[in-house]
Amino acid sequence: MTFDSISFLNEYKTAHKINKGFSHDEKWVIDDRYLLRIFGDVSSEQLEEQALLIQKAVNNGASIPNVHELGMYQSKPYMILDYLQGKNAEEVLPVMSGQEQYQAGLDTGRGLQKLHASPVDQPVASWESKWNKRVYRLAPDFESIFKNSPRHLKVLDFIYDQLYLMKDRPQRIQHYDFHPSNVIFNNNRFEGIIDMQKIKLADPYHELYKTEYFTLPISVSFARGIFDGYHDGSVPADFWKLHRLYAAIHIVSAEVWAHNVAIDQKETFRRYTERTLNEWDDFQLDIPKWYTAGHSEGENI
Repeated sequence: MTFDSISFLNEYKTAHKINKGFSHDEKWVIDDRYLLRIFGDVSSEQLEEQALLIQKAVNNGASIPNVHELGMYQSKPYMILDYLQGKNAEEVLPVMSGQEQYQAGLDTGRGLQKLHASPVDQPVASWESKWNKRVYRLAPDFESIFKNSPRHLKVLDFIYDQLYLMKDRPQRIQHYDFHPSNVIFNNNRFEGIIDMQKIKLADPYHELYKTEYFTLPISVSFARGIFDGYHDGSVPADFWKLHRLYAAIHIVSAEVWAHNVAIDQKETFRRYTERTLNEWDDFQLDIPKWYTAGHSEGENI
């Protein structure tokens, strides 16, 4: 496949395809400098909205790939971004020491903080309204899945009781699919956050809702570092209240998704669900065990 018809790439020399990742987009690294992303199920209008948010974040100093061009290639929309060289956190963390993992998390958390600090106008639709609708839409399926498990059904009771916490929450630029595979390190130094195709405005405290599922299995020290780096070493009580709520809601959405869509992931997600419940003592704790245990062992900034 050649890309000479794309004006921005008319003098490119090398292109190699990236086959890893969960999206169905076609991704090519061009001259080890740019990433060409060809979309099959995204409109040009959606890409323009994404590019606008990305540009605002880059202008604020966020460590994410900048957008250079949007266009059409073989009747499909494409986006050309900077290519961040290095390896993702899922690859590099296992060969780091515990303290190095924690430091990597600190740097990543500070990077997220910079992303969320990008100035934007607030959307008309409230965050609370959006999530109330989603919870009540997912609840019947979740109740059907766990109709014989009082422990899991109590998750819904907890969520209903805590939904008020989302009232008047600000909405900021958010990656919206944050996990270790989307964080890049080069020679063990934080390089940036990639795969911005889900970027949108959301409650910044919502960004880390997947931590218990996808970060803890890779590195608990990395997770602690992210939380500490994001909050400059002092995680506030209002964050923990919301993170606990978002972790509970994620159990509901993840289990419904695994049962209805990603059936081959059901067992894996069930393990993640049980770990989340255990870390929070079925959401009876104010702060999860995985965080408090690390700091009792001496992790610090």
